[in-house]
Amino acid sequence: LTENEMIFRRCNINGIEYPHSADISPTRSKPLPTLSAKDRRALGPHSEPIVPADYKLTQRLAMSTADSIEEEFMLVLALCNTVVTSNRAAPAAANGKMKKKRIEDENGEEDSTPKIVYEAESPDELALILGAQTYGYILVNRSVDTVTVQFPDGTPVVYDILNILHFDSTRKRMSAVVRRQGSDVIKVLTKGADSAIYSCFNNPDGTIRYRGSIATPEDGLVSTPPVEESRCDSTQRLLDMYARQGLRTLCMASKILSEEEYGAWLQEHQEAECAITNRDELIRLSASRLEQNLELLGATGIEDKLQDHVAEAISGLRAAGINVWVLTGDKQETAINVSYSCQLIDEDMEVVILNATSKSQTEERLAARLEELHLQRVVPQEKSTSVLSPAIEFIFPDTLRRKSSIQIPTPREAAAQRQRALVVDGTTLQFLLMDSLRLDFLQLAAQCRSVICCRSTPLQKASVVGLVRDELHVMSLAVGDGANDVSMIQMANIGVGISGVEGQQAVMASDFALSRFHYLHKLLVVHGHWCYDRIARMILYFYYKNAVFVLLVFWYQLYNGWSGSVAIEDLYLLLYNLIFTSVPPVVVAIVDQNVPPDVLLSHPRLYSAGQEDRVYNRFHFWVTMLDALWQSLALYFTSHLAYFDSDVGHFEFGTTQNTACVLTVSLHLMIETQYWTWIHHLTLWGSLAVYLATGLVYNLLVAFPPYYVMEHTIGTVEFWTVTFLSTFIALFPRLFIRAINGSFYPSPVLLARMAALRKS
Repeated sequence: LTENEMIFRRCNINGIEYPHSADISPTRSKPLPTLSAKDRRALGPHSEPIVPADYKLTQRLAMSTADSIEEEFMLVLALCNTVVTSNRAAPAAANGKMKKKRIEDENGEEDSTPKIVYEAESPDELALILGAQTYGYILVNRSVDTVTVQFPDGTPVVYDILNILHFDSTRKRMSAVVRRQGSDVIKVLTKGADSAIYSCFNNPDGTIRYRGSIATPEDGLVSTPPVEESRCDSTQRLLDMYARQGLRTLCMASKILSEEEYGAWLQEHQEAECAITNRDELIRLSASRLEQNLELLGATGIEDKLQDHVAEAISGLRAAGINVWVLTGDKQETAINVSYSCQLIDEDMEVVILNATSKSQTEERLAARLEELHLQRVVPQEKSTSVLSPAIEFIFPDTLRRKSSIQIPTPREAAAQRQRALVVDGTTLQFLLMDSLRLDFLQLAAQCRSVICCRSTPLQKASVVGLVRDELHVMSLAVGDGANDVSMIQMANIGVGISGVEGQQAVMASDFALSRFHYLHKLLVVHGHWCYDRIARMILYFYYKNAVFVLLVFWYQLYNGWSGSVAIEDLYLLLYNLIFTSVPPVVVAIVDQNVPPDVLLSHPRLYSAGQEDRVYNRFHFWVTMLDALWQSLALYFTSHLAYFDSDVGHFEFGTTQNTACVLTVSLHLMIETQYWTWIHHLTLWGSLAVYLATGLVYNLLVAFPPYYVMEHTIGTVEFWTVTFLSTFIALFPRLFIRAINGSFYPSPVLLARMAALRKS
């Protein structure tokens, strides 16, 4: 939904808010005086801060001492990442040749300083790097084992990178173990989600880390809260404010390790890395041991703007009867704020927030919500183990699939009842996806127009998609733009990848690739509607044309003593599906449009034709089969009665029937075609011409019957009379019923098409 172009907007350090307001006085919005123009030019495309430096934070950094909390915070921004730097000169193209671009500093001297280009795995890291750069902490160079950071006074400082604990979806945090060259102090710098960082403040024995001391809850610190406790509270309050503003939040923390502590941990960590079994779990446990007893430094708020037309796209999808769920890793307040912005949640909606910290609490609150809606808890039903179950499900899919006791409101019921939105956090979702609660969760979610799952891991996203797909028996589509969405995209019936700055992993794993989210609206409402209509009608048409041809051969068996002989020559039997009637339906199935695209976009409810199976269902299937039965009777017995008690030849009788059959199924397709182009005319009339040309040439080449049969037959009056009369009799019921339906019982699609025709 967002641009994935992150901008460093706000931060708080030691519980103090630094808003980076854009409307501050001009004197305060100037870049730091310690960052010269030459230094800014050396930063290449990232030379000018997107957000002006906060004056209050600038002054505090200027007055702070070494190893202060403010400086430690900036070092976490600059060091705890995997951003790669590269130096690049600034060439300019002139007359087809590359020449050095002339750059002058304040003194008018030419400056050829190479540019620093940042290459980050995620836009979050780049935003944090630029945030630190705004205050003069510039990431200058990164090698395999070292990182060079330029401080505000212009001094480059080199840090040894001892270990990097990369971010993963389970820990939801990243840590870097660093040591400044020339110093013996080893630091652990950590950044991550607030829920992940706040869980690292406790010691293994249950005590709470305060600045400068360790205190237990029994020490009577209720009346005078320690410094660290108030910092946590104020930071959490500011984090909630950032989230309500739609900003993406990260917490920063650090701690100092002794050589002994680091050596002991490193030995365990290396053993975990060399483990053969459960290696990932052992590494995760080792990282968690290192990331305990951290000291909270502060938090950041990063802006990630919505893409253009997202609100209109989601509104259109919901108007089409499509339920939209959001599975995100963002904080709950951020997800709710973004949902309001993109009209996923309306002001008149009832927002149901389901948060819990244990399974029993989750079960209790879920049961209370179901009781409020007068819904019963779902009793899991055992799946049939009969040997015939697969065959029964294939022939009659609804008999086994629709036994779920989950109550899904119909579109009319959903429109009548109050609209609801369900919001679930990651911890609660973990309990809701357990076997004992998953169906009850789905029962509640089915009653809500929108569902938002916050702080979701990639595995949880895939589990939710699989739960909806398998238990509700609906078509599910998953949209994502990053590597953490791949499992969800692969789990859904249809996967759509958004190509952007987060890489191409989602695109490579998807069925469809889009560059912007709002294109999904047209993909579904327009192309989805067309696709369903084309495929549904073409499936019925293929059943129909083959049934007509087979029944035409069958009726002849009634009068030839069931000898197995056919009146139609073998070549015609072979080429009927291969050439004579193959290309036109394929063209119709590719380019036919039953409604213009602008009408579908302005009337999204037309998309419900596919959701409600209005075109391809049992009724239309059997009506099509009855129509095929009638047309075969009309084609056969019209020619049978016309040639009754005559001396017409065996192959002449079959040629007349076959010609009438090819003409009938071609005209039948013309009736079904609703969007004519030159390709339709070329393939339809071309197929009839190919049929006649094949018959004429073939009958001249063979030296045995049916030699010269086509040439003789088309020269008789009976041939043309029988062909056109039988075709008219065969197609008349379909034309008559179409006229009645169009005049007295028009479908919504027909009304929309007629309105478009009148407008044009």
